[in-house]
Amino acid sequence: MPLDFPSSPSVGDVYTYNGRSWQWNGTAWTLVATSSINNTPIGNIFANTGAFTSITATEYITANGNITGDWFNANQVISLGNVTANYIIGNGACISGLAVSVSNINNGTSNITATAANGNIAVSVAGNSNVVVFADSGVTLKGNLVPSADNVYSLGSNTARWANLWMSGNTIMLGNVTLKDVGNNVMGVYGSDGTTPGAFLNASGWFPNPANITANSTLTSAYNNLSAGPITINSNVTVTVSSGAVWTIV
Repeated sequence: MPLDFPSSPSVGDVYTYNGRSWQWNGTAWTLVATSSINNTPIGNIFANTGAFTSITATEYITANGNITGDWFNANQVISLGNVTANYIIGNGACISGLAVSVSNINNGTSNITATAANGNIAVSVAGNSNVVVFADSGVTLKGNLVPSADNVYSLGSNTARWANLWMSGNTIMLGNVTLKDVGNNVMGVYGSDGTTPGAFLNASGWFPNPANITANSTLTSAYNNLSAGPITINSNVTVTVSSGAVWTIV
């Protein structure tokens, strides 16, 4: 059944249908909402400004200017100005155009915190503080950086590359090849098990070495050292061949 408002109402007349009431204000029928300001029953709010301890409405709250209060609980809060409150209760599914001025967001023991005005943003998870900290100089992680899927995502790209990679460990897993720092400034190549010897392959067939040695070097007996000559050792540079070590220049 459609709404059937009285045809000649007087100001203040109330029409009720299906549990809801409308009141004639002399120009239009206005919904009488079951809402309140500080527990005082009111209709919908159309105020230029206002400051309330609490606002509760089953329908919506609307203002042409700012809305200020301690907390809001409504289906919709609509303002052409600023909305300011310590608490806004709802699931946030329809929030838009809202500038929130708070220092942190909490849910249980997890939170997101702005550490200071214009400062870093810190994320804490399950009581573990500063799991991620965002700063204008970079991002700091407290834990492993693991992609959500295997062999799908890249670190950097062909046109946006990382400048340097600093690692404190001694192993890099590259496909089925393991690269290791085996000491004495030597990198070893192994299979995926990290023990089966591997090899470098130069597709061009050439294995060049520098014609000039420009830094001090020490050759140990752990390796047979081979260079293609002639080789020039720069002045003030020392190459030390340890006892039992071999350096062959061909």
